[in-house]
Amino acid sequence: MTSSPRQPHHSLALRTLTTLVSVDPMATAILATVSEQFKNLFFFDWKPRKTRKTVRFADTCGRELCEIRVAAESSDCPPTLDPSVLERYRTDGSEEEHKFVWIPSFPQPAADFTRFLRTLLQNKVALENVVVNGTDVLGTVKVANMESEAENGEKSVFVRYTTNGWASYLDKSAVENARVRNTSTFDFEIPGDGEQVEFCICFKTNDGEYWDSNKGNNYILNRMEM
Repeated sequence: MTSSPRQPHHSLALRTLTTLVSVDPMATAILATVSEQFKNLFFFDWKPRKTRKTVRFADTCGRELCEIRVAAESSDCPPTLDPSVLERYRTDGSEEEHKFVWIPSFPQPAADFTRFLRTLLQNKVALENVVVNGTDVLGTVKVANMESEAENGEKSVFVRYTTNGWASYLDKSAVENARVRNTSTFDFEIPGDGEQVEFCICFKTNDGEYWDSNKGNNYILNRMEM
């Protein structure tokens, strides 16, 4: 005689409570509460089994722990280098040529602000400062905004300079970069060649030309070897 499979105790208990519901509807609430309790009783400690992870090194499996590869190129084929690498070692001799600095023979005009303003009011144009950048000479100039400018707005500033003691000279235009109600600022750049650079500044308007020549002495920078 074959016996029927044995039912779990909690299944039998739940089936018994379910039968009670058909007898007494009041047992519905009891069934809900007891069912939750049975579930907590029989299933609270059940967790899925975790697979254990292991780590194996290649040499324990009969393989090489490291692999060495040698890249070779033919002897008549030069290696290919990134251009940025070559740029680090490229030289055109300019570093050797630029081993000198320009030394101004005058103080920075704007350092004495009272004197600077006096020059600007009297001459309508004044050198503000000078900066040496490599072999080039950079500077800024302040000019007074004239009443006649309001009508036509025409004005220009240029630097007249020489590197051979005025045996010859060149005029280099300055560029306006700022303007306020009473003044405008111009930038200029002139190349530094020879042993000495000498320059003066001209402010040109429809009313005429105004010069700042450092009271007739001009602005002079002397070359000093490093």
